[in-house]
Amino acid sequence: MKAEPIVVVFEIATLDLENTLERYLALYKDRKVKIIKDFATRIRELWEKHRRKIEQIALRLHYNAIAVIPGNLNLPEFHEQMTQGYEITWESDKFKDGGSWSGIKSFQVEKDRIVLFHNCLNLGDHLFTKQLLGKNLMQISGFPQEVLNKRIIGKKPFKGQINVYDKQQTFAGLAIEDYLAIQAETWTTTKRHLDSETCSLLVRSYCGPYIPGFYMDPVVNQAGQLCADVFGFDNADGGLAPRPATVFD
Repeated sequence: MKAEPIVVVFEIATLDLENTLERYLALYKDRKVKIIKDFATRIRELWEKHRRKIEQIALRLHYNAIAVIPGNLNLPEFHEQMTQGYEITWESDKFKDGGSWSGIKSFQVEKDRIVLFHNCLNLGDHLFTKQLLGKNLMQISGFPQEVLNKRIIGKKPFKGQINVYDKQQTFAGLAIEDYLAIQAETWTTTKRHLDSETCSLLVRSYCGPYIPGFYMDPVVNQAGQLCADVFGFDNADGGLAPRPATVFD
């Protein structure tokens, strides 16, 4: 049974699960990603189970896009699949020191899931995401560094705070697995990249004592080059911030 789309009234945006499933299933088939046979059924069940909450959170945080991501992925292999056609991924020394793709630890990635997010290409393009730029993770979350470190290493939600029309709203964020799929699907359907001017902190993943931050270098060639770096909790940069997201699994 096909799922009815959720219409997000504030931007006359439509969160259309069937359209999303079609696009992502085509991506996974093309990139030879192994997914369970009843993946689409499982995602539709999640949609119906959480439909009311999805609608409420989309309205509160002004999410205008969804992604559907398989669980229990082999990250090194998934990285290779999602970056097909790009230049070889650039990795910073700290990213390599943390074990590179085999050293990344992510949470809330074990199950098939629906991810709500903002589909702005750069974080500065969106009315709400741009307010996070230039702030460190303690400022964004309200937690001291030692508490924030324990939360992330302990696989507890990041709980960032964002001001939406004078109301504080709580968000989680993306894991590396989510970002790789969203970036690949965006390029496949639009021939444009996320984060050609900004860098998304992926706060549901960590690499040693650091948080991964990814961006795209579009200059290398037409398809571009994924750039993988890591940052400390206290890093505050005008082009760096978490990309808000909410996960349903």
